[in-house]
Parts: sequence; structure tokens; C-alpha cells
Amino acid sequence: MGEAATAGQLGLYRILLDHAGRRDLAEAFEHMLGPVLAEERRRGVPLVETLRVFLDHGRRARPAASALAIHVNTLYQRLTAVDSLLGEGWRSPQRALELQMLLRLTAGKRSTGRPRRRPNLIR
Repeated sequence: MGEAATAGQLGLYRILLDHAGRRDLAEAFEHMLGPVLAEERRRGVPLVETLRVFLDHGRRARPAASALAIHVNTLYQRLTAVDSLLGEGWRSPQRALELQMLLRLTAGKRSTGRPRRRPNLIR
């Protein structure tokens, strides 16, 4: 009771309380997911999207693999790559929630700040 935290200790939550949120959000994305994005570009494998879908499906492999239209073993391979980049601690409930919030707050944008292309579902 009566505890306070510095801005650095607030982590991702600081962004939600700060007026300079967009810049901070881009910095948080680069800090937390920059290595994943760099590996994604290097390998040509959608690791950030895989992470987002996995977290959105409650960290359940089969539903996430189904949503990504990939085999569950492919999902495990991608998650192993994410483990090596972020450390296995990213799967803890608190860290996974922070990552999920970051991914949701940056939905539609990548580190370049450009909107992601969405498939045209209506023809």
C-alpha cells in the first residue's frame, strides 16, 4: 500500500499514461520486439504475426496454428525462434500480456509507422 513506481518501472503501462505516447509506443515496440522483427526480415518468416496470433488465442498452439493456416509443428518452430530472441520468460503471464498489449496498441502499424496491408476480402 502506498507504493510508487518510476516511469522505467511502469514498462509498457507508462505509454498509456504519457502524452508522448506514439513516440514511446514505437520505442517500446523496437525495444521489446525489435529482435523478432529483425529476424522476421532476415528469414522471411512472419514471426511478429505468429506471436500476435499465438497470444490472441490464449497461448494455445492448435487454435493459433489453425488461425495462421500452418501446421502446429511449424508454429512450434516459429515459437522456438521467438524463445531464442526474447528468452523463455516472454511466456510468463505478465510478460505475455505486455507483449499482447503492445501488439494490439500497434495494430495496423509496423516499426516503419506505415499501415500493414490487409487482404481484400471482398471482390
